[in-house]
Amino acid sequence: GRLTTIETIDEYASKFGLGESTGIELPESKGLLASPKHREEIGAEWYPGDVLQAAIGQSDNMFTPAQLAEYISTFLNKGKRVGLHLLDEVASYDTNQVVYKKEPEILSDTPISDSTYEAVRDGMRQVVSSGTARAAFATSKYKAAGKTGTAEVPDGADNVLFVGFAPYEQPEIAVAVRIANG
Repeated sequence: GRLTTIETIDEYASKFGLGESTGIELPESKGLLASPKHREEIGAEWYPGDVLQAAIGQSDNMFTPAQLAEYISTFLNKGKRVGLHLLDEVASYDTNQVVYKKEPEILSDTPISDSTYEAVRDGMRQVVSSGTARAAFATSKYKAAGKTGTAEVPDGADNVLFVGFAPYEQPEIAVAVRIANG
């Protein structure tokens, strides 16, 4: 994180949808990317060590589950970020004719090299097959991949997080699950 710089981390996080609007058809929080600019806006100081905290997803970072699922989807699309939506199409009750169709909207395109894609995909598979999410998927009938996370909470048990996708071979879904005080 230190060598990458907070500016580069935030640039790529934004391109993958973190701290950005998803396009979903509901009111949403934009979330927050940790940065010196944010600290200045709230009257606080940014320290060099904050880059290290931000690089592992801590510090001032705050993302919605929708943003995290979109982030996973963007990764699976090799850097192409497609806006989220809840409604695909609406058909007339009487005629079954489509009266509304939501067309996919490309919000950004940041290509990922094949070697990077495979390395991250493999690492996410290992989290589920032999890592921190192993027990949750021990009896699963399909192969999945993901990443776990933990956020410390001042008053209570830590918040826990899982982001992932399935099936591993031909991904069809991206998920983000947060359990408060989990």
